[in-house]
Amino acid sequence: MSQPRIFKIVLLGDTGVGKTALIHQFVEKEFRADFKATIGADFSTHNLEIDGQKIEMQIWDTAGQERFNSVGSAFYRGTDACILVFDCTQLETFKRLDFWKENLFSKSGIKGEKFPIIIFSNKSDLSEQKQVTYESAKAWAESLQYDLIEVSAKTGENVEAGFRKIVSTYLEISAPSIWRPKIVDVRHANKSSCC
Repeated sequence: MSQPRIFKIVLLGDTGVGKTALIHQFVEKEFRADFKATIGADFSTHNLEIDGQKIEMQIWDTAGQERFNSVGSAFYRGTDACILVFDCTQLETFKRLDFWKENLFSKSGIKGEKFPIIIFSNKSDLSEQKQVTYESAKAWAESLQYDLIEVSAKTGENVEAGFRKIVSTYLEISAPSIWRPKIVDVRHANKSSCC
């Protein structure tokens, strides 16, 4: 039996947008309202089969608070894809997606336009409280050539479809070396040049 392909995905966004609840909904198929804020980083695993390929997803959850923004390049190492999450009932969380996107690229060393990113507009079940319309979020996402999916961690709406979409997007990329950072083998590095 073939080994599953390991796929590392990170969820980024402000605190309270529902990253942990989305992961829990995807992995456990249930909603919990009593999550405490993630401290630093955490991860879950989930197995999928997409287009006949077995995938072992490593889903990394990050703290959205500024004080935990020190999570650095080690956290991003080996990242295959990213889900940027905002809360459609909180305009400020949408405005900060650029910050999270730039944080990903600056700390990971990932290069190129082909890196798979998808946008989740969470809390779609709270339509009467929306501060960010689907149309405005879609226009922003399309300007960067990203997909946007309205999801609800509470009801489960589009959560599995969204996670499957980001894996499919990753699998469609034929030349991952375009965006993968170069790995340096430190075993063969010139020790005399160390600082």
